[in-house]
Amino acid sequence: LTDTGRKYACSHPIYPKTILINIETRTCKVELVFFVRNKWSSVFVDRKVIASRSSIVALASHGIRVTSENAGALVQYLSDIESLNEFDISEKNSTSRLGWINGSFMPYEDGVIFDNENNVLTLFESIHTAGSYKTWLECINAERKNKRMELLMYLAASFASVLVEPLGILPFIVALWGGTGKGKTVTLMAAASIWADPNEGEYITDAKSTTTAMEIRLDVLNSLPMFIDDMAQIKNKVDDFAQLIYMLCSGSGKGRATKEAGLRPQTSWKNCIITNSEHSLVSETMQGGAINRVIDVECADKDIYSDGHAVADVLRSNYGYAGREFISAIQDMDVEDIQKIQKNYFEKLVNESKAIGAEKEQKQLIPMAVLLTADELAEKFIFKDGIRLDFRKCLDLLKNKNDISEGIRAYNFLIETIVSNS
Repeated sequence: LTDTGRKYACSHPIYPKTILINIETRTCKVELVFFVRNKWSSVFVDRKVIASRSSIVALASHGIRVTSENAGALVQYLSDIESLNEFDISEKNSTSRLGWINGSFMPYEDGVIFDNENNVLTLFESIHTAGSYKTWLECINAERKNKRMELLMYLAASFASVLVEPLGILPFIVALWGGTGKGKTVTLMAAASIWADPNEGEYITDAKSTTTAMEIRLDVLNSLPMFIDDMAQIKNKVDDFAQLIYMLCSGSGKGRATKEAGLRPQTSWKNCIITNSEHSLVSETMQGGAINRVIDVECADKDIYSDGHAVADVLRSNYGYAGREFISAIQDMDVEDIQKIQKNYFEKLVNESKAIGAEKEQKQLIPMAVLLTADELAEKFIFKDGIRLDFRKCLDLLKNKNDISEGIRAYNFLIETIVSNS
């Protein structure tokens, strides 16, 4: 009822059910519940959307019957409902990102709601459990017995992603490359199945994504690993692939202005990017800084799996358990203990490098120490099979300083050109 009589704000039931307070930005969202086409639905919207008659019209795209004619009445109705039921409408914490948030880990934290699902619905919904943990574990353990470097490294990289922030290091890339049909995609699925649905179009992204789309995806994933199938396609599309690597491994996106001449919240992430391709991502002409940020793993000549299709079938139906178990295990540990393990591996890598007369880049030594740390913890808490990454092979994967120095590489290229054209 109004001063001028009865006015209908909306032709169907609608009300605010929950007030969400983002634990990072402290901004508010509202969960609106509405009854349309004989069923109840809900949607999360920014508080400012339902506070303006010009903005609330956008809710029509969610099925809410709002037009420019009844927009003003609906704004007033929702405001009155909230005011009159201030102590009955629940208030909950929310976040628009996954991974480590103020010491908690999303999406495994009870009492915190993920409020960004409308923008990345497929990604968020892919992170769940399915099938049997026992079946998944039996399958992965059976393949680990072959001690293939490719699988062990990918599994370690997937677990290592959630250690990047606690250990205070920058993101890095683990890239597996080799001829087609070797089992690279199945190995990518195995690493992704630790956390989420590895089926096509779910958690794993492809090379068709734009740089901006990758940045948004990384911001949402935050601590969880990002999987890119066949990154070589991106390499062929962008003018400066080294700059893309710098962006992925910088841990933050571009600063952008709003139309009100303010600054948008900057995207950020602390994770591991895991990808594959038929050719190495590292090229002779690439800048040394970009080479430093990639752990390049070449596939052996022999296929990784005796029956890759059977492994893929198991992974498509059983996934999402190991990640939750791993997070639970490391939350029971002191961060200092994890840091100590990583420091020991770093020192061991440095000492072994000196022993063989090689000088490895520190920017490669640090992520490799994290990978070895994750491998040790995953074996201890998840696989329990005594199988670990071969330390010497891991050391050999790292680039020597002479391999990365642009000056030395340019000199060698010039000498080779002169000799070959003498």
